[in-house]
Amino acid sequence: MKNMENIEFFLWIGFLSVICLWGIEISAQEKSASATANVTVTIVSPIGIEKKSDLRFGDIVGGKGGGAVRVEAENSILLRGAVSLGPSNGKSVSAAKFLVTGSPRATYTIVVPPSLILTRQGGSEVLIMDEIQSTPSESGRLSNKGEQTVTVGGTIHLEENQPIGIYESPEGLSVTVSYQ
Repeated sequence: MKNMENIEFFLWIGFLSVICLWGIEISAQEKSASATANVTVTIVSPIGIEKKSDLRFGDIVGGKGGGAVRVEAENSILLRGAVSLGPSNGKSVSAAKFLVTGSPRATYTIVVPPSLILTRQGGSEVLIMDEIQSTPSESGRLSNKGEQTVTVGGTIHLEENQPIGIYESPEGLSVTVSYQ
């Protein structure tokens, strides 16, 4: 019986050892973990835009029935309806030109107004300018030097018997650029 008691005693010791080792292993497991990330930031050149030249429709002769004059962003001119070029023969026609600067090879968006109202100097008569478009259109990409030229054109609409004079937009043609 003593042998039986010894066996029983050793079994209890073995059983308790297994439970203790199991408990140690459970308590040895981590209750939390952590990792570290690097934090970096690159400061780049701010985007900028500078006017280089104005949008000029030149001298236009209105005719019976009115018409429209379009200056393309590439400086070409299109006439529709009863309008023709005046004495300048289109020599003073040019799209507006802007220089966009910023971080090399960055992409950016271009926003032009949908329309403008031009008012006759010394009067209250107006011309509507619409179909305003830029080249590049809607977005651009700066060169390796961080530059790109943007040109802007549009269409003016002449009414029949449009009063003669110089028409201009009091607020000007505003072009907005933003990094994408």
